[in-house]
Amino acid sequence: MAATPGPGASPYTGRMTSPTARDEAPLARAVALAPRAISDHPECFWTRAPRAPLDSREDIVLVIRRLRQRGSSHTWACARVVEPPVG
Repeated sequence: MAATPGPGASPYTGRMTSPTARDEAPLARAVALAPRAISDHPECFWTRAPRAPLDSREDIVLVIRRLRQRGSSHTWACARVVEPPVG
């Protein structure tokens, strides 16, 4: 009977994967989607400079928070798309 991989192990090889590598792909996706969310919903970002960079997890968290605080059900759906998956 094969052993089940432990937490952080790749289910295909049994080798450990880098926590940084696991975290970078969803963050990169969120960083790519966030500018579109900002341009599509400017009413949620009236305090933000239009060309301000988005390059950290904190920036993405702020975008998601603003979409949820100042928007409608449509902006909530947009926040769900931008938000990196947890776990």
